[in-house]
Amino acid sequence: SMASPASSGASFPASDGQSRITLLAVDDDPISSSDNAFIGVEAATHQAMIQWAQVAEKNSAHPRLKFFAQQMFQENTEGLARLRQSNVWRSAVPTPVGLSAAHQAALTALSTTGNPMDKAYTELMTAELPVFIAQLQRWGAGSSARALAAHWSDLATRLTTYIDILRETSARVH
Repeated sequence: SMASPASSGASFPASDGQSRITLLAVDDDPISSSDNAFIGVEAATHQAMIQWAQVAEKNSAHPRLKFFAQQMFQENTEGLARLRQSNVWRSAVPTPVGLSAAHQAALTALSTTGNPMDKAYTELMTAELPVFIAQLQRWGAGSSARALAAHWSDLATRLTTYIDILRETSARVH
């Protein structure tokens, strides 16, 4: 994949030992108060998707859905790691990153196993993933902080690749 101009050569080792994260260069562009708020929302969404994926991977009856959940876990863990790598962005990430009431309710709804959980997870991700992608695209287009805008644009592009996988998996589950 092509590195964006804001990318650095630094990488973050994935759990499998392969370098999968290319960290965006930290620049001195100030971040606006809205960027600061968006980083908080991004961190909370990553945390929710990580927890949802953990439950789905553990409780799913479908190997393809388990695989999708593993991919969502990896992407969102990496996204959260990117935010924490930047000295500028890190200050906007809550510690700990909590779940909103809506995210917690969605997690509770996944507390079944097998087919009911599979259906609940695919419906949840079919609703939530496109919304998150659209937010990232809007934030990236509206930010004057170059590295942050590049991060949001890159993340939206990468997450978009999972929409077709989700559709295919959802069709098999329902």
